[in-house]
Amino acid sequence: MTAYILNLFDLACTLFALNLGVKELNLLIQNVPVMVFYKTVIVGVLCWWAANRKEPIARVGLLVCTAVYAALGMWHIWGLFMLKKGGRLPVTEWEVFELIVAVVGFLVVIFKIATPLTQAITKLTVIVESLDEDLREQKEKSRESHRKLWEHSSELDRRVDEHDLKFAEHDLRLAAHDKVLQGYKEND
Repeated sequence: MTAYILNLFDLACTLFALNLGVKELNLLIQNVPVMVFYKTVIVGVLCWWAANRKEPIARVGLLVCTAVYAALGMWHIWGLFMLKKGGRLPVTEWEVFELIVAVVGFLVVIFKIATPLTQAITKLTVIVESLDEDLREQKEKSRESHRKLWEHSSELDRRVDEHDLKFAEHDLRLAAHDKVLQGYKEND
């Protein structure tokens, strides 16, 4: 998330500089609509993808992107500072102090944004992993319970079938006894 926010800061500063007539240094993204699409959509999807990967290399890649975009952010702050001063050098001690305050302020803002987001994402990741494990356990328990219920149901079906057969045999014996009794009554 921090890399993406820094990326958007880079995009905003680049568009501002382009509006002032500064030439884009990145040869891969000279077209403004392509740059905006790439910076908002492609980088966003890649940051999301890397943040959701469990492999350590994805996390390292995301940290490298964050560091690169932080450096670009400082580059933009320096560039804006130089534009403010009309691009002249050398700068006075007070102007260096202003630049240091701007860079430190920028880093504090990024840190303030990144820290709670990182903590929240970490907490949510732990919760989701716990819920995922609970769901797996629940599915396994449900599967076992269903298996036992089907076994019990099959046993009950077998017993009912046996009782039906016994009742049918009993009915046949009763019918045979009734015929015998009826035969005795007719002979009497």
